[in-house]
Amino acid sequence: MRIFPDDSLQRFEFDRIRRLLEAHCRSPRSKEHALQLLPLSSAEEVHVLLLKAHELLGVLRAGSFFPQSEFPDITRELGLLKVAGATLLEKQLLSLRDLLEVCFSVLRYLTDKRAVFPHLNSVFASVTLNSLPITHIDAVLDAQGEVKTSASKELGQIRKNIIEARRELERVFRQHLQKYKKLGWLADIEETVANGRRVLSVAAEHKRNVKGLIQGNSETGKTAFIEPLETVGLNNEVFDLLQQERREVLRILKDLTARLRPFADLFAQGLEAMVERDFIRAKALLALDMDAVM
Repeated sequence: MRIFPDDSLQRFEFDRIRRLLEAHCRSPRSKEHALQLLPLSSAEEVHVLLLKAHELLGVLRAGSFFPQSEFPDITRELGLLKVAGATLLEKQLLSLRDLLEVCFSVLRYLTDKRAVFPHLNSVFASVTLNSLPITHIDAVLDAQGEVKTSASKELGQIRKNIIEARRELERVFRQHLQKYKKLGWLADIEETVANGRRVLSVAAEHKRNVKGLIQGNSETGKTAFIEPLETVGLNNEVFDLLQQERREVLRILKDLTARLRPFADLFAQGLEAMVERDFIRAKALLALDMDAVM
């Protein structure tokens, strides 16, 4: 659209309105939309947009319930989801789930109130209420976004082995800790972690008496951090199992990403609907601030 003269938007303080509107937007996409907003030349289009804001303004003025509208921006996740062979990580997959969950809660609410919110309903017209992607994600991730032990038999066995290996490592390490503590060879802080390994804090004058690998020394040189020889193999076993666990987790995440790929359009439609809903909410809030009416 050609604006003439060029400074018309500044003369009529339309740029100021855009900044006020942007301040009420939550989504980066809707903020960008607000700052790029231009006057429209179609009265019909303006009327429809006003009606959408008018419907939500009525909710705000009445203090009525409306589903929460905060949602994650999944633009980056969508880009990766469309790439064959790509793997989305735990937090990214949880963001996809959160977006659909929020979108579906708004959609269900509006569907039950079509007569009250006909124009807001049109915002979600392209979104299909399909909870299968959420079901797929819930089968793999828990509420904190961690891969469930039940996600695969292999992962379940690996995690069982990790628990057993750590239990044995703890048993052997405690034996050495108690032994050298009785001998008075340990520092005030008896144990610590060095280079990712659990080690004994041995007084420097006794370090040659303790069989093990020196993983480091204190800044003063008065303490040596020694990994008991009997725990080296156990530590290696735990490390190897943790590597196996991560490889299996990545395999599961890659498989889950592949199962979600056919729903890329649904995620995209949900995001677009929520961005528009956020933009409408911003207009309604600005109208509330200005005591504006349609």
